[in-house]
Amino acid sequence: MAGLWSGGFVALAVLAFSIIGGLFVANAVQASRECSLNKDCGVTNYCGSDFKCHEYPQQVVYKADYQMPALIIGIAMVISVILLKKIKG
Repeated sequence: MAGLWSGGFVALAVLAFSIIGGLFVANAVQASRECSLNKDCGVTNYCGSDFKCHEYPQQVVYKADYQMPALIIGIAMVISVILLKKIKG
């Protein structure tokens, strides 16, 4: 009887049960996902990193206007040149 429960058999049994348990957990995690690809969601949705379908956000178009900052920097440069010329000469 002691020969049946030798170290090699126990190690093999533990390894087999670990692999079976790991496969069971991986299958349960895969089954709990709502989606895996964008195709799994509707046309107006996408599959997020949390494996749930989310609606696409509204696309906000922002027009950058750099005229005022450029004007302020230009005026500051002109004033600094005038001040430097007065100091030197």
